[in-house]
Amino acid sequence: MDKKFIALQRELENKTIERKLAVKPSSIDEGTRSIKFVLISKDNAGKRFDWERGVYIEELDVNGANYERLRTFFKDHDRSVDSAIGGWNDVGVESGELVGRVVFGTDEESEKVFRKYVDKVLTDCSVTYIRNKVLIEEREGEPDLVTVIDYEILECSAVGVGFDKGAKVRNKNKNGEDSMNEKLQKELEVLRKAVDTLNDSEKARMKVLSDLEDTEKNRTIDTSKVQEASAAGIQIERERTTSISDLVVGGQITSERANAFLKDGTSIEQVRKLVLDEKIVGSAPVNHSRSATKTEMIRGIENSILIRCGVSISSQNEDTESFRGASLLDMARALTNYQGYDNLDLAKRAMSSSDFSMLLGNVANRILASGFEEEEGTFSLWTQAVELPDFRIRNEISLKSQGGRLQKVKEKSEKKKIEFSEDGTGWALESYGAEFTLTREMIINDDLGVFEGIVAEFGKMAKRTSNGLVYDLLQNKGDFSDYKMSDGKVIFHTSHNNLASTGAKLGSETLSAARVLMRRQKDGDKQLNIVPKYLLVASEEERIALQLLTSEADVGSSNSGITNPHKNNSTLIVENELSANAWYLAAKSNTIKVGYLAGTNKQPIVEQKRSDIDGIEFKCVFDFGVVVTDYKGLYKNAGV
Repeated sequence: MDKKFIALQRELENKTIERKLAVKPSSIDEGTRSIKFVLISKDNAGKRFDWERGVYIEELDVNGANYERLRTFFKDHDRSVDSAIGGWNDVGVESGELVGRVVFGTDEESEKVFRKYVDKVLTDCSVTYIRNKVLIEEREGEPDLVTVIDYEILECSAVGVGFDKGAKVRNKNKNGEDSMNEKLQKELEVLRKAVDTLNDSEKARMKVLSDLEDTEKNRTIDTSKVQEASAAGIQIERERTTSISDLVVGGQITSERANAFLKDGTSIEQVRKLVLDEKIVGSAPVNHSRSATKTEMIRGIENSILIRCGVSISSQNEDTESFRGASLLDMARALTNYQGYDNLDLAKRAMSSSDFSMLLGNVANRILASGFEEEEGTFSLWTQAVELPDFRIRNEISLKSQGGRLQKVKEKSEKKKIEFSEDGTGWALESYGAEFTLTREMIINDDLGVFEGIVAEFGKMAKRTSNGLVYDLLQNKGDFSDYKMSDGKVIFHTSHNNLASTGAKLGSETLSAARVLMRRQKDGDKQLNIVPKYLLVASEEERIALQLLTSEADVGSSNSGITNPHKNNSTLIVENELSANAWYLAAKSNTIKVGYLAGTNKQPIVEQKRSDIDGIEFKCVFDFGVVVTDYKGLYKNAGV
């Protein structure tokens, strides 16, 4: 089996399909207000069209049906409360057919549809299912046979004309010929097909149907009425064909779309409405490259969406530019190979397409990363970042005090072992997140800006969250109001020699005193000589901090000839998460450590939570943790 064949098989699988079926006319029970339907018959093969394969024959294996989710019978394919008109009972395989009985509701709408089945105005139903596994038989000189051996039935609705020709029940007379009732049904079917095209003459259509129903009751048919209605139908069909052809000549639709409209029996009014709705008038259709592989096409669509959302991309393929002007519906059509023109149906199919939902998930992660990177945050400038494999609580491993120096080793004497201890406070990753749904209405309305805005904002919120958590820890506030080091004391404490005993305004003298205190930190009785690297202040102290770190002259002296001892000695960090007046010093390393979940590239991520015909639900998650590794490299002055 070659790669192309495998790819085509995958294309046919995981697709949501609609199929129209027939009702058993002899199974209507007016007493219980129920009808038995044939969902899948023995002879159910029918023609279908696929962009990759062209025309093929699809046949459903009755034993491959999964109908556990089949609960409600709808009056159309809008799976809402208002559309529900009955419930399914006794669904199962009988004599090689999948059948089930629908018990109709007692409300006015349910009664109306039930009476139409009783009066034989309606004879069919329509089932929606998703193909999970197919077998493909390539046949020489005739369309390929695609047998669906595993599929899930999602819902069933009342419709007009059926697809499954084998599901109809025929009552034969003793000579093997069609009974009078069957003959009437056939003649009614011929007339109904002709009358169905009379969209511009609804009153005339209803009158003819009424006459036909009276005729059926009397077991006779007025052939002159059949001929008259057929002639009228032919004339209107000619006018419909001519009008649709004129749209092709005028460049408003393509010949392929015109053929689809003619085949589906779409009225000229509906065609014109669709043309306007899809903005086809006066504009060229989206022209994506058919020569590219599907993978390349998906990459082109992703790139085009990212460009529309203002995200820079490193490279483009030939499909990127082709989809630049495409709507979300255009992209969904290209991915699902949908041949119809019902935007709602197209949106539903897109919702159920793994390609479409996965594509949007990839785009969301790129937008999320861009928003995260663009948002300002200063904590990463002076903290240490690590990746953690899981969410378990862990303690930081540190060396036990060695007195600050190595011990002298005498010949043949035992060397002292370096000992480790878990001196740090326990910490772990925490998950922060939110959820949002891309609805079918958003796809139809091409609300890409809403989608982009939600995802980008979450990326910015994730950066603000991580930034805020680090400075909450530094200030012992919020979730860290009770934070203690392993000795049971807060981070900044006079016994830690990292807190000014009295708050003082930032200046040349106070900064010098702070630097001395950090340099004088000890390990036991030995000096560590820790060099302050960063000066952290709020906006209120930014001006004096800049003067201290950039001036040639000492800002604390009235004599301009005295050299500034603090020039270029520290890197300034201005952060408004810090309270006004307080200021801090931090060493280059071993102060605060931040953690991210391994495999996330130290960024928030988007995960698909659910996808069905109502929408694609996404979950934005950010896994982050923070801990103080050593208080010796930190200093605080509360200011005044």
